[in-house]
Amino acid sequence: MVQVKLRGGIVGELRAGDYRWRCSLGDSDIVEYCVVLEQADLDAAEQLLLANGYAITPPTKPLTFEDLTPMTEAPPEGTVYWVVSALHWEGVCCARFFNAEFDPLLLKRRMAYLYKEHALVAARHIFGLKGGEL
Repeated sequence: MVQVKLRGGIVGELRAGDYRWRCSLGDSDIVEYCVVLEQADLDAAEQLLLANGYAITPPTKPLTFEDLTPMTEAPPEGTVYWVVSALHWEGVCCARFFNAEFDPLLLKRRMAYLYKEHALVAARHIFGLKGGEL
């Protein structure tokens, strides 16, 4: 099924191949078109995936700043970690822990994360506190 909205404001649901569009440059022009999935279609797709050996995992909630725990202790030497950085275009940069002069400072300031995804969430939060953006 698809949902079609026409320029004249008419919205309707129909089978995907059933709409006969007549280009009249008027109220019948399509301005929105979207697929409407029905539960039966989703169930059938899930069964097909399972029958072919795929595993289905339930969706997870997105990470928030409150979910994150920055690194607080020195990891083993050579560990790759991610740092929130206002100077990097991505908002984070990658580093390798060698207990150099700046490594303990980043731990002390709670700006180091083991996972890039965590550092990105932290960067978005920190930069957004005063209206900035990543």
